[in-house]
Amino acid sequence: MIKWLRSLLKGPEPEKPKTVIWGIIDGPYVREDFPEEELWGNGVHPECQAMLVCKIEENGKVFTANYWFPSLEEAREVKGYFDTNIQPLEVDLSKVVEF
Repeated sequence: MIKWLRSLLKGPEPEKPKTVIWGIIDGPYVREDFPEEELWGNGVHPECQAMLVCKIEENGKVFTANYWFPSLEEAREVKGYFDTNIQPLEVDLSKVVEF
């Protein structure tokens, strides 16, 4: 009963930002394509092996972003999706594994 009352007093949860990938602009690129110092300077985790330049929409704003993937195969899967589909992909950032 107390948990229920607390949940009423807390109010609604703030809405999480919605991130949608609208397409691939370039890539995939592999880690070896970049100087290691540049990757470290940009905060790219050592386990990230491939990158796609994507057209992203977040909270109604559209921009380009570099998305890093743990493997080249995963980056190719996303690229392959956009090679045959025009529907965007919604990315649930709450399920992204932190390194």
